[in-house]
Amino acid sequence: MEARQAAEAAAQAAEEAVQAAQAAFKEAEDYLEEVKNSIGFGTSWWIDRELHEAKKYMPLSKGGILRK
Repeated sequence: MEARQAAEAAAQAAEEAVQAAQAAFKEAEDYLEEVKNSIGFGTSWWIDRELHEAKKYMPLSKGGILRK
């Protein structure tokens, strides 16, 4: 009984951590969009490319993209 409750609590904590990470990632992307207006085109292209590459290896359920 205790093990089940501990497992359920751990699962809930993990889900909350995932949601917090997704929110932080979205916030960072939004901030990046603001900053891109003040930096050069080449720099913003490079940052976009790095983010795109990182998203290729993330699960789709976590904000990833399909690899092509």
